[in-house]
Amino acid sequence: MYDETKKTYKFASWSKHPKSGVSVLVKNFTPDKEDCMGWNREQDERFTEPGIRRLYRVMWSKPRDKKSRILVDIRETASFEQAQLSLIEHLSNNELSRLPEGPENLGDVSYVHPPGVPPASFWVTGNLCISVYSLGITAVPVLDSASCIHARIMERPSGTLKELSLKPKKKEIALNENIKISPLLPESKSEERYFKWFATGGDLFFEGEEVYFRAYKKGDIQIEAFAVDPKTGVSYGKTLLKGK
Repeated sequence: MYDETKKTYKFASWSKHPKSGVSVLVKNFTPDKEDCMGWNREQDERFTEPGIRRLYRVMWSKPRDKKSRILVDIRETASFEQAQLSLIEHLSNNELSRLPEGPENLGDVSYVHPPGVPPASFWVTGNLCISVYSLGITAVPVLDSASCIHARIMERPSGTLKELSLKPKKKEIALNENIKISPLLPESKSEERYFKWFATGGDLFFEGEEVYFRAYKKGDIQIEAFAVDPKTGVSYGKTLLKGK
């Protein structure tokens, strides 16, 4: 599927693992006001699309200027590979035949609209396929907001952190073996709480609502988890494994 788009964007040359060597898995993330220039949240929708877990769509408008709007789509998939395929699907539906590449530091792979059309950016961060569009009558640059969103996903919160328990069933795993590492999450009724996991030496992915890890390297493995809750603060957990 989307063979022509894959050829156009040289999909076969895309990295099968994150360029940084750190696997990132994110759940329930949505942009906030600071990510989007301090603009007003005008519309917030959450639904599903074929092939992805969840789609979060948020419209932002400039205060006292309804002609300036941006739309942010966060497509949450099961894995880094699925996020790349979601981006290919997104690119195949774009009216432009070939988009230029975006900034090198925006996700693992990114593309942008060229000059002369409404600004937009499309990229992959971890298991997320993200797009930011200028939708209002006034064309609005979107790369600053895109960079802020990407940076907030990738940041590791610091300061006072509550404990988050990570208890994999074993500490040594064979290459390509799957192991469940879902944390024991603190209770919260906040709809704004989101989660992110970082791992070295392998890939993080979802099976249903469970988080799994698959090693592709021998040696030391570190997995970190964060539960970020605006109401109760940040919880953090870490576990060390060995790939054999």
